[in-house]
Amino acid sequence: NRKEYLQKKFSSIHYSPDYIGKMLTKDILDFQEYNKMEIQIIKPTIEKLLSLINEAVTESINFFDVNLYGSHATGLCLSWSDLDVVLVPKKGYDSYFYNYNNNLHPLYLRLADKPWIKQIKYIDTATIPLIKIEATNEYKNMQIDISIQDSKHMGLKCVELVKDYINQFDALEPLLYVLKNLLKNANLNDPY
Repeated sequence: NRKEYLQKKFSSIHYSPDYIGKMLTKDILDFQEYNKMEIQIIKPTIEKLLSLINEAVTESINFFDVNLYGSHATGLCLSWSDLDVVLVPKKGYDSYFYNYNNNLHPLYLRLADKPWIKQIKYIDTATIPLIKIEATNEYKNMQIDISIQDSKHMGLKCVELVKDYINQFDALEPLLYVLKNLLKNANLNDPY
């Protein structure tokens, strides 16, 4: 039965600490591999969503480029991770558009009636104004946050930093996959 199997597998009476450590390492690496396979499966959905967002940006506020930041940009995403999108002013436009909040509102209006969106909220009272989207079932109910790059927005800089840490420390990536999954299962995965 399952209880006996788990007791045998993890009891230090039957196995040495070295063996348990090796098995845990194997499980963590297997979990990392599994998540990378899952991301490859949903990659076309993510690419399509980014294309739809880019289309809406072009139609409403065409002086921005669409960029990913967060876990999808660092490669540390799980299948349930949201898409963090930041709009970066195109070259030559950055000094003309200081009131970025006014730029998000036309995009929100453009997105509000799109058939691929199940829910949409415009949060203009946040430190960094944000459009929050939940896509339809066809798009795996993907959660999307859209913000605009400014001096307070550190998303793209964080991507560079995290990628640098991942390159420096081999154990970091697999451990982060496990930690993120544990936090999600414990309902502790929100920054607040």
